[in-house]
Amino acid sequence: MVYSDGALREGLLHDQIGRRHDHDVREKTVARIANRYSVDLKHAERLEQTVITLFNALQESWQLDR
Repeated sequence: MVYSDGALREGLLHDQIGRRHDHDVREKTVARIANRYSVDLKHAERLEQTVITLFNALQESWQLDR
């Protein structure tokens, strides 16, 4: 294993350049994984909305308790 000073910096630059040109590496990676494992995207979207709703409710409750 070899240590590299530039790996993180170069990765961040690559990520930022990609975002500027609408090429988000993270989105492509998630799409490939979802495709590989035959993820039900409609179910995943419903689950996402449920989690966001629960998070917002908990956040509001936490702020009221402070």
